[in-house]
Amino acid sequence: SYLHWLWWPEVSRTLIVSWLVAGGSCTMLRFATLAAFRRACATGDFDPAHWVRVYAGTLAISASVWGCGAVAVVSSTDLLSQVVTVMFAVGLAGSAIPTYTAHRQITWLGMGLALSPMSLWLLFQPQPLQKVVGLACLIFLVTASLGARRLSAALVDAFRLTHELERANRLTEATAITDVLTDLSNRQAFLDHAE
Repeated sequence: SYLHWLWWPEVSRTLIVSWLVAGGSCTMLRFATLAAFRRACATGDFDPAHWVRVYAGTLAISASVWGCGAVAVVSSTDLLSQVVTVMFAVGLAGSAIPTYTAHRQITWLGMGLALSPMSLWLLFQPQPLQKVVGLACLIFLVTASLGARRLSAALVDAFRLTHELERANRLTEATAITDVLTDLSNRQAFLDHAE
């Protein structure tokens, strides 16, 4: 919302208010999605694939509103406002990495839709500095995407190893209190139960 107030004197108020309403509507949509998700979990009607698709859809709408809105309100003549808007878009794109890393495609979706519109707009501006900033944004986008892919793979490995370790610990605990020949509780199980 800082961007809205920064450009309030320079940009059409109707455009800024429309962007605020669209952003607020996206926020409400995402809250409604979260509430529906919690209700579904409480009733046991939980299909992970469905909720990932729903969440990705709301993210795509929200990131598009912010990414395209930034292009709509930025001044085409004021380089400072362009740099501030780019930093805003980079911050939005960068925040997708720690937030959605478990789902690599969702990370790419959020980053791409938040940053690509401003980057592409800058590439087609007349001044060389604008083109350089646009290119730098695209380089950041590619680099961050590669980093997100590696981080996602590391998270998947960590989850898998944690699951295997928990399973091995349960097996070890069960073996420690069970007689191998009879498959009945052993002396240690009796002592543990007596305490």
